[in-house]
Amino acid sequence: MLCVLVLLLIALLCYFAMRLHRFSKLNATQAEAGSVQHEDTADEPTDDLLPADDVVADDATYHEMMEQIEALMKSDRLYLNSDLKIQDLAALLGTSVRSVSECVNTCRGCSFSQLINIYRVEYAKQLMHNKPGIKILTVALESGFTNETSFFRTFKQLTDTTPKRWMADDNGEQES
Repeated sequence: MLCVLVLLLIALLCYFAMRLHRFSKLNATQAEAGSVQHEDTADEPTDDLLPADDVVADDATYHEMMEQIEALMKSDRLYLNSDLKIQDLAALLGTSVRSVSECVNTCRGCSFSQLINIYRVEYAKQLMHNKPGIKILTVALESGFTNETSFFRTFKQLTDTTPKRWMADDNGEQES
């Protein structure tokens, strides 16, 4: 039993070390592009050291964080995880849930869950386009939705049509 726990701990440490390495590379890339704060601000307090109510991020900080969020969504496809929570993304970014929420609200004008659903619906469209005849339940589950009902509701809300109608229209366009 102890061996299993030790192996699990080692696996978790490796996972987080890999994630930290990925974010270091992402920040290095942004630094080369000139979007990261300069080293002369290293002695200034960070968001993590200030009480949450005192943290006021500017638009540039939010846009930088939004770029990181979008990079994660594209590279890791986090939205396909049906259990994804804002806490998970905040932990990956090394920031607070409040900061992620305010960032998404400011930059995209929607909530975190709405943003994730936008990614999921776009992925569902790709699946239906690339695999004509695929079952709607399969599309829903592979796109990160927990059930067909929430998929239908969200898809219709974002596209003003049902998944079946969208698929029929998309297949009709392909034949033309």
